[in-house]
Amino acid sequence: MADGWWARWALGLLVFSAALFLTLLLAPLQESGPFTLFTLFIGATAVSSWYGGAAVGLTVASLSVLAGSYFIHAPVYSVAAWGGLVPLAAFVAVTLLITWIDVQRKRVEEGLDDELALEHQGRGEAEAANRAKEELFVTVSHELRGPLNVILTWVRVLQKGELDKATTMHVLETVARNAHAEERLIGDLLEVSRILAGKVLLDLHPVELAAIVGHVVDSARPAAEESGVQLDTMLARVPGIVVGDADRLEQVVRNLLSNAIKFTPRGGRVAVQLAGDEKQGATISVRDTGQGIAHDFLAHVFDRFRQDGSRALMRAHGGLGLGLAIVRDLVELHGGTVRAESGGEGQGARFTVTLPVRERGSQCVAPLALPDARAAR
Repeated sequence: MADGWWARWALGLLVFSAALFLTLLLAPLQESGPFTLFTLFIGATAVSSWYGGAAVGLTVASLSVLAGSYFIHAPVYSVAAWGGLVPLAAFVAVTLLITWIDVQRKRVEEGLDDELALEHQGRGEAEAANRAKEELFVTVSHELRGPLNVILTWVRVLQKGELDKATTMHVLETVARNAHAEERLIGDLLEVSRILAGKVLLDLHPVELAAIVGHVVDSARPAAEESGVQLDTMLARVPGIVVGDADRLEQVVRNLLSNAIKFTPRGGRVAVQLAGDEKQGATISVRDTGQGIAHDFLAHVFDRFRQDGSRALMRAHGGLGLGLAIVRDLVELHGGTVRAESGGEGQGARFTVTLPVRERGSQCVAPLALPDARAAR
């Protein structure tokens, strides 16, 4: 089809002009009556409707009626008398039918195009989902098998009974560390399963965010010191009341802080800040000077199992890529938001959680379950 409205109208006028020229050229040779000469105009109308659309087709049909009445039907160079309008009426009826058929055809074609586009989109999404599922199975099996292989290897060594006491204690610490890693992986999988099923229930009460954040920071200091990462805090008292599940909010802060420490190299810095007011809400910010986040991955950082460009980095540090997805779900369940910021790879990252603050004296709400609609993510 011709592109652009001007091209469609130009095509219609060109076809009409050609039909008029040929009709006038052949008129002296035509002996069977003027109605037969309208055949060329019918063709011009059909072509104009097909390529130009209904408006162009109707315009060409109208011009054809006027031209045929003026140049062809006797008396020529005048509008036909009432008795000569029968051929013109038949011509108009035929052209209107052609235009109507063409409009219906285009509607059917557009519907088919839409259906084909949806089919292609659905096929692409299904293929992407299958690839993601395969990658998920590979990732899950790899991450679960890693700690398990370490545990089984050292258990076989211990069963031989050939190690001294000091080495045995070191081996047991290694086994315990990998067992805890396995427990965390399984816990993350179960947590995501509960979230997708809408079975997460929050026990909502007024909470003291400074105490929650401070407790998580104190628990994370040994890991930060072992990794050579400086851990700074700036915890301000939040005015008003924050209503939430203390355990779940602690899980949110712990996931963000452990992630920051894990991706910050030795000598780096992680800063945790708590601030806010009754209008803007309470904000928990975790900023690091670590690996940073690639610009093309930043929009997907909270997606479940999404690793993409950071796949090698994630594999190097372990994990299923579920921690940040769980953070997002739990924060949204509290009516809050979470966002990630980064200048790019090697520029560090900043995660900010914002929670609503209520005026003091406001009433607490009942426990809240995650909506089933979350499973549609």
